[in-house]
Amino acid sequence: MAKEYDNPEIPDVRTALDQLTVDSLKQLLNLLSDESKPTRKADCVASIERCLSGEKLKALWERLDDTQKLAVAELFEYAATLGLVDVAYIEPWEAKRDFCNLWGVDDMHFLSRYDGLIYFRINPLGAYCLGLADQYQPSRPKAKAVLQVLPSLHVSVVSEGLTLEETLFLDIWAERDSDSLWRLDRDKILQAVERGQRVAELSDFLAARDGQGLPQTVEGFLAVTARQACALKNTGSVLLVECADEDLAEQIAKHEQTQSLCQRVGPRHLAVKVDAEERFRQAVHGLGYGMLRG
Repeated sequence: MAKEYDNPEIPDVRTALDQLTVDSLKQLLNLLSDESKPTRKADCVASIERCLSGEKLKALWERLDDTQKLAVAELFEYAATLGLVDVAYIEPWEAKRDFCNLWGVDDMHFLSRYDGLIYFRINPLGAYCLGLADQYQPSRPKAKAVLQVLPSLHVSVVSEGLTLEETLFLDIWAERDSDSLWRLDRDKILQAVERGQRVAELSDFLAARDGQGLPQTVEGFLAVTARQACALKNTGSVLLVECADEDLAEQIAKHEQTQSLCQRVGPRHLAVKVDAEERFRQAVHGLGYGMLRG
């Protein structure tokens, strides 16, 4: 099934080619044609357009050997799946019959699933990944659902029910009270931030669907939660070492050979970073003490 561009800035081949430099256009022409290469950008674009249209495009395909054609077919498996190219695909049954002269294919309706690949085109993302465009600006689908964000931290679906994507996104940050009512949840927001998401994503999501703007109580709640979600930082694991008595713990914690490797965390306990365990062990050996291995 053909897929239309969401980005109106590149509606056709000419517009895409116009964004390339002359050097890039010449490199592309080297792959498409053996004829002498023009030097002006407009002429390069026109030459490439001619190579990619009608019988000339078909002739280009016929020039490919079997390995090259299989490489193009792999677009269907990888590049299309990654969203780098758009494809027009039909069921492979009876899509091509140019193999009927081969021996042993009388009962076959197609040679491979690639027989149904009719057209493909490089989309804006693919052009960027292939170095054919200097930048890529993803398009955002327009929000259809209308939400009402209440001062009580409730989010009400007013019209146009949420899509599956929107439902899954909102479920990351809020508890669902009913089919049309959600409640922003501090614990869920904290967990989302710990996983690497940003509260700004939630704010943008809500603001795009509530034309009245977010209530001050909600903005304050999100700001405080975002700040507190980053209040603590995991800097690594430690070993909890128990000393025979408080005097020994005090001695080791303050000795010049060990004080940089441990920290007193209780009357008889020391905290030692995991990656400093062997250095700490050697240091306490120097003080005449040993530490049993756990």
